[in-house]
Amino acid sequence: MDDLRDSQKAAIQDALDMGELTTGRGLNQQLGLSRACDTRWGSHYKSFNNFILMFGSIVEVLESLALDARSMDEKAKAMGHLESYQTFEVAFMLHLMRDVLAITNELNKCLQRKEQDVANVMLLVEVAKKRLQVLRDDEWNSLIAKVSIFCTKHEILIPNFEEPYVSSLRSQRRLAHYTVLHHYRVEVFCNIID
Repeated sequence: MDDLRDSQKAAIQDALDMGELTTGRGLNQQLGLSRACDTRWGSHYKSFNNFILMFGSIVEVLESLALDARSMDEKAKAMGHLESYQTFEVAFMLHLMRDVLAITNELNKCLQRKEQDVANVMLLVEVAKKRLQVLRDDEWNSLIAKVSIFCTKHEILIPNFEEPYVSSLRSQRRLAHYTVLHHYRVEVFCNIID
């Protein structure tokens, strides 16, 4: 965990030096990753956001673990995580889920309160539905642009969207009868939002 903190500290300093982050009260607080069992639904948004922000540091730590592994098993685990994390599919899912959870975050917080304001909950449901529809109808290109910038920054291969889709799952490595674009836009993006 100290390696992750050190790596993240260096990444934050670089971002501050390049003007990507600003300082001020309540800003740039220490980031952390939560275990899935430790989080409430409302905090999953924060977990996805932190994973995106800390991605470079996570990769550095995994690379270090792979190099310094005491056994082949430890090395294989670290390399396996690296291989699976550094994919367009993971980058896409991280950004999509963060965007979806950002839309539903206020509703989730409201539903977790002890005192329920039904009128407010209904209003938040309507707002979330409208924002999800806008995401589905108008923000595909924006999402792909964000994911592409992220992939370029972290040296992740961006697939050709016009090529036939090939599943990344070992048991399903076969050519699909649809394109990479169809897979991500229809099979993933629209299915999650719908």
